[in-house]
Amino acid sequence: MISKHGGDALNKSLSEGGKVGVVDPSESIPIIDALSKNNRNLNYILNTHHHLLHTGGNMDFEARYGAKVIGSNIDRDRIPGIDISFNDGDTWMFAGHDVHVIATPGQTNFVSSTFVSSRKLL
Repeated sequence: MISKHGGDALNKSLSEGGKVGVVDPSESIPIIDALSKNNRNLNYILNTHHHLLHTGGNMDFEARYGAKVIGSNIDRDRIPGIDISFNDGDTWMFAGHDVHVIATPGQTNFVSSTFVSSRKLL
């Protein structure tokens, strides 16, 4: 299930098999409210790049839920709280699904897109 939280289109979450991940959390309150309302815990935070608009909620989520922050190895020193880093072409697992990392530079030197092939989700 993919959900949008708050007024910011960047606050998107994916939940599957009891695992919950959020992509580019610019702020934490709308997502914390949605998690509380649905009695859910946050497991992962995926940052597509280092800008504050994409990482603003990282430290709140890490402190509150122990969520793991995932982001580009290139942005490792610029993404707050990063726990797991990836490179172009890497694959990691989310709730039993392969998540493929695709470098799509433009706005920064490394912006990542992800593709979940089993769900045909980009």
